Amino acid sequence: MGQGASSAHQLERWWNSQSSLVRAAIWALGIFAFLGLLLAILAFTRPTTTTGGPGTAAGASSPAQMTFSYSSAVTPSAAYQGDVARSPKPIFRSVANIVDVQYSYEGPSGNVSLAANLTAPSGWTWSVPLKDSAPIAPGSNTGTVSLDLNSLGALANDGQQAAGVKVDTTQVAVTAAVTTPTGIYSPSLELTLSPTTLALANGEESLIDTESPGTAAAGEATANTVSIFGLELNVGTARFVAVFLLVVGGLGIALLYRTMPKPDPLDEGQESRVKYRDLVLEVDPMPSPSGTVVDVPSIAYLAKLAKQYSLLILTGTDERGDVFVVQDEFLAYQYRVAKPSPAAPGTEESSEQEPDGPLSIW
Repeated sequence: MGQGASSAHQLERWWNSQSSLVRAAIWALGIFAFLGLLLAILAFTRPTTTTGGPGTAAGASSPAQMTFSYSSAVTPSAAYQGDVARSPKPIFRSVANIVDVQYSYEGPSGNVSLAANLTAPSGWTWSVPLKDSAPIAPGSNTGTVSLDLNSLGALANDGQQAAGVKVDTTQVAVTAAVTTPTGIYSPSLELTLSPTTLALANGEESLIDTESPGTAAAGEATANTVSIFGLELNVGTARFVAVFLLVVGGLGIALLYRTMPKPDPLDEGQESRVKYRDLVLEVDPMPSPSGTVVDVPSIAYLAKLAKQYSLLILTGTDERGDVFVVQDEFLAYQYRVAKPSPAAPGTEESSEQEPDGPLSIW
């Protein structure tokens, strides 16, 4: 039997003989290897760094944009026409205290954190965390943080009194730190906090901040990235992960194949039934051939005759061993697999000879 077909049949029988747990492990390792191959194709076909030419930005990713807005529920009064004050209008502290700052980010994936940075003309500064670092996916991401104006005002007063200065206004910068594989993008919403109001420091246009994260100067090399299933990685990291997945998947499957028990090898008759299963019909009891019986030298020769005459190979077992027969109207082509017998030292029988040997007619 051909080496390729024999190996395929052995692998199929080995797979069918394994438990569901072993099969599941092989599937998992196969997925690891496939992901490693896919990542390797992406990672090893591009350089680890990119360099911008004169007047260009190296490694610049798609532009990122942060849009800010703010709102506050207010006590109905003559101060506002409605019960919600929204940007770009100032927030009057006599009717509102908690201000919700909304942000909408569009750009590469990464992580984002927010803080309120207080600054006074005297040089006093303080940072108040608003949001811990959290992952963001590519595309559009929104969120909200809250400012307690009374708490921020008290903090500014205490700090400046401790410093021995007194200033009526404090700058409040709501700053987002967006960390991507190519750099850090830090858009800010600049506000002015006074004893009576919270207002935009730089006008309505400051509500939108646009920048290219990770932009490098001309001629400067920056890390190149690769994106797979929404996950963005440095090319160097992606190459390491790809090799790791390929090694784990490939060696794991090879180890399982080598260590798991294998089924007993098939004898010649069983192998012939497996290899030519599309042509073979098992019958029991096996009828005696009719007409002139022609012994053929191999199962391959018999299969060729069956295909040529569009006939099935009848097979069964008698007292002499396995028999395969192609029955024509006046002729019966027969191949016999003798029962195993001790072979002489140094000899090996094979039924896989080319179908060109002599025929025996009886």
